[in-house]
Amino acid sequence: MSIVATVTGAWNAFATKVGAFLPDLFAALIILILGWMACNVLKRIAVRVLRMCRFDSLADRSGINRALERGGIQQTTTEILGLLIFWFLFLIVLVATLDTLGLPGVTETMNTIFLYVPKVVAAIVMLILGLYLANFI
Repeated sequence: MSIVATVTGAWNAFATKVGAFLPDLFAALIILILGWMACNVLKRIAVRVLRMCRFDSLADRSGINRALERGGIQQTTTEILGLLIFWFLFLIVLVATLDTLGLPGVTETMNTIFLYVPKVVAAIVMLILGLYLANFI
């Protein structure tokens, strides 16, 4: 009886935990898939708006395109900004997904990464301004 009761108790505990986790897993998958689709749509909208504003010609006049070509980057500045927008928004989706799963350690790490993004954006802006100033001089 003790072996059967032990195995049965362990199996019931396992089934209960899996049963409690599955709805959170399905919700996380739905958030991830819908978030990925929304990020793609928003990226395309941002790229179209930047193209309508002729951002590529502005980047060409400022010398950013020449700097990108020297660096071996094939994408246009509009495409690069679209990718940055996508990954910034997708990072928000990942934080929401991990929060749905109830993983506090991973969520805290993603929040730390998310809070680091403005520093990266500021560094990129400073780099662009430095390149512009260097081309001017």
